[in-house]
Amino acid sequence: MSIVAVTGASGFLGRQVVERLLACGHEVHALGRRGAQAHERAGVRGHRVDLFDPAATRDALDAARAEGLVHLAWETGHGDYWSNPSNRGWIEASLRLVRDFRECGGRRAVFAGSSAEYDWSAAAALDEDRSPLRPISLYGRCKNELRERLEAWAPGAGVSWAWGRIFNMYGPFEKPERLVPRVIRALDEGRTLPFDDAALVRDFIHVEDAADAFAALYESEVQGVVNIASGDAVAVRELIGIIEALLERPGKVQFGAIRGPSDAPDRVVASVRRLRREVGWSPRRNLQEGLRETCEWWRSHACAGQSTLERNGYR
Repeated sequence: MSIVAVTGASGFLGRQVVERLLACGHEVHALGRRGAQAHERAGVRGHRVDLFDPAATRDALDAARAEGLVHLAWETGHGDYWSNPSNRGWIEASLRLVRDFRECGGRRAVFAGSSAEYDWSAAAALDEDRSPLRPISLYGRCKNELRERLEAWAPGAGVSWAWGRIFNMYGPFEKPERLVPRVIRALDEGRTLPFDDAALVRDFIHVEDAADAFAALYESEVQGVVNIASGDAVAVRELIGIIEALLERPGKVQFGAIRGPSDAPDRVVASVRRLRREVGWSPRRNLQEGLRETCEWWRSHACAGQSTLERNGYR
């Protein structure tokens, strides 16, 4: 098996990707600001590095001598990341990272993209080869620009590359202000939750399944863009209904009590043709099972207290 450098290894998705790569027998080198202490475990070596620091990044890659790279790090602060000016900086930092990776002997690089690269006005399932790209946020535009530049550079550099375009993830360690944990926490505490009409349709995937898909994509020979998604169209109201039933809190969500965002697309659902046929991967859990696990996780961690979350890297 190979040595794989992972950026964003302590993040919501990254911590799960590390687990999947270890389970596949790879040695993992985690590159990030939290350093070695955050990754003290068998099979993982941590490197304290700011990816915006060229010299430190190159030193870490020199030390790792990784054959593979899974690049997940990016600005992901809830709400803020859509328009954060640092998105521009991440393009250059990411290109420098993969170029240095290649000069250090790297061969296979997998990047995290986003469904925000697509034209969200399309009614059909969003397909990697057929659907138009029209990102409307700075975040989506920067992700798409990085993908275009990587696509132009990689073949001449001899780097095998893939771009995992992520849809809506949920699961353990998600930021508490996001949809699924916000609903779970409110209902578990017995609070009513004012909500909009929850008619938007999305494609939800459990973070552990998304991580498993990334590991499978890394191990495959597939190149180019691959959607990381379930392929299932689910109305937000349906998702909330499942959580209400799991927590036995019917009627606690007050639908239509507030206005939803006026600019939110009605439907964002992936085609998973390449993920199924070429990568050969399918989710291990359906939405009901994934939400049950997530509810149990939030309940157990709420009982354990915030200190337990912080010890596990949760912020």
